[in-house]
Amino acid sequence: MSKLNSGEFYGSQSGSPRNSLSTKFRLAAGACFGSVALAIILFSPIFLVTAESVTIVGINNISADTVMQALAVPQNILFVPDQRVRDALIALDEVDSVVIQKRFPNIVEVQVYEKQLSGYVPYLQDYLCVDHECRVRYITDEALGLPVIYGLRFDGFRLGETLTVKNNAAFDTAIFMLKLLSKYDIDYIYSIDVADSSNIILGAYNMNVEFGATKYADEKLRTLNEILDQLPDARDMAGVLDISNIKRHYIFKVLT
Repeated sequence: MSKLNSGEFYGSQSGSPRNSLSTKFRLAAGACFGSVALAIILFSPIFLVTAESVTIVGINNISADTVMQALAVPQNILFVPDQRVRDALIALDEVDSVVIQKRFPNIVEVQVYEKQLSGYVPYLQDYLCVDHECRVRYITDEALGLPVIYGLRFDGFRLGETLTVKNNAAFDTAIFMLKLLSKYDIDYIYSIDVADSSNIILGAYNMNVEFGATKYADEKLRTLNEILDQLPDARDMAGVLDISNIKRHYIFKVLT
């Protein structure tokens, strides 16, 4: 009968040369498979992002080419530089934020959120592009697609900040009118003169519209739309349209 000496450990031997070789083989095979898979992703044309596989949403004031240049396509989907693209686009005056989504094998979706612009304010030889709160977004040398706001008196401005004016009544009127036009999605008014808050003058097509004060503004704007719908020829006529008093018939004076 054998004796067990105190303090000694007896048991089966863990592992064997065959098991060790099997583990190493599995590890090597896994590494090899991973390398092959990575090589396929890196060099296969399936994962190549091209202009055709890019979807761009939300652009109105910048071009698709500008976004494509930031993406630097064609290139592998793994190398599309999300943060660099966002930084490049947000650096543009017109862009507020950007969201980029990737879907394998080669789909990239770019959602651009542009700054909500409402109008222009003349400044020296240029224009300040402002939002509906009269916050200055950027400076441009031409006014395109949005109304120009006349009648605000100010000495200077800061980009990203609301204009500080000397005539607060005119400023409040300008903000009111910008929001009103946005509410009804009106794009044919090219100027808003708020120098006299009791007698707002709108430039629409070839006519000046005497709008009066902001009281009953919604009704006046609906009336203006109805007039232009009923008298489409009036759009081509130079004159003055008076809708300042909705309790009376409108008055249209043709300029000869």
